[in-house]
Amino acid sequence: MSVRVQIFVTPTCPSCEPVFEETFRVVEEVKKEAGVEISVEKIDVTEKENLNLALKYGVKSVPTIVVCGRKVLSLAIIANGIIKNF
Repeated sequence: MSVRVQIFVTPTCPSCEPVFEETFRVVEEVKKEAGVEISVEKIDVTEKENLNLALKYGVKSVPTIVVCGRKVLSLAIIANGIIKNF
């Protein structure tokens, strides 16, 4: 079984890099424990070639996480560290 995780980001998003790093860390742990092939891809929505993909998944805010072609989570991290789901 192969799982593809796509994280939609922008270069100016302060929440994007921490979310990407934590997702990557968790994926590495799951891969070790479950023996599942999982790929993690960072997708910059400001790059022209990624706009259609972002539209396909209805990305309206970043970071947004898509797993196996299904949008599962859009986040915003508030300045005091509280995570709010959208």
